[in-house]
Amino acid sequence: MSTAILADSPSFSPTLAEMMRRNVEITLAACDVFRAWHRKNFVLKEPSLEQKLEHAVDVRALLFLIRSLQGAIADPALPLADLREQVEAMAWLLQDCWLYVHAPMDAHEAEELLTEVFPE
Repeated sequence: MSTAILADSPSFSPTLAEMMRRNVEITLAACDVFRAWHRKNFVLKEPSLEQKLEHAVDVRALLFLIRSLQGAIADPALPLADLREQVEAMAWLLQDCWLYVHAPMDAHEAEELLTEVFPE
């Protein structure tokens, strides 16, 4: 859409909502690509030190983006309510990626959790 058309439009709100929607959708797609990379390189095999360092930087950046989007689309006046649950879910999934690699549960904690959840 050209700026001349936008300037002649009686309202900017639909343009802003569409821009925000595209931003959220592009970010969610990038997060899905990251999660596929995470699964391939961290869940299904042992990562290299370089991959762990890259993961730390990338997941922090994605968490920052997702959390900023959470704040941006939290306004009930914006017509983006349908995306809120997806963004919230992605924030949890990315946090899980971070914990899996950079703060894994030790064997003792895992055993306690299993005993609590599955008592014998």
